[in-house]
Amino acid sequence: MNIDEDTCEWLGCPTPLEMHKQHALLLENEIQELHLLLRKAREDIYGLVRMHAELSIERDKLRTELKASDSALASCKTDLSFVTSKLNSLEWALARATNGAWGSTPMKILPSDLS
Repeated sequence: MNIDEDTCEWLGCPTPLEMHKQHALLLENEIQELHLLLRKAREDIYGLVRMHAELSIERDKLRTELKASDSALASCKTDLSFVTSKLNSLEWALARATNGAWGSTPMKILPSDLS
């Protein structure tokens, strides 16, 4: 058996030119496939960027509403503190006027605008 025999001329064995053409076709198909994947990825990225922009606008709107709600809540807390203080003061005055005895006739110590 001769191992130095040239096998390029055997039946069904591709020539170097045929192998290069086949490899070029495979690369072209792979490049086309990659272009499709790249186009799809770009569309997905565009969609995500658009969604992010929409959500950022909504987030900013909700932050503004939250600040307004916080401000209103602070105002309500201030009003509640004032009313609680006024109520405590009136209860203290009532207890002092009745000398601590509920049901007795209170003295006239309340201002005229509260009676």
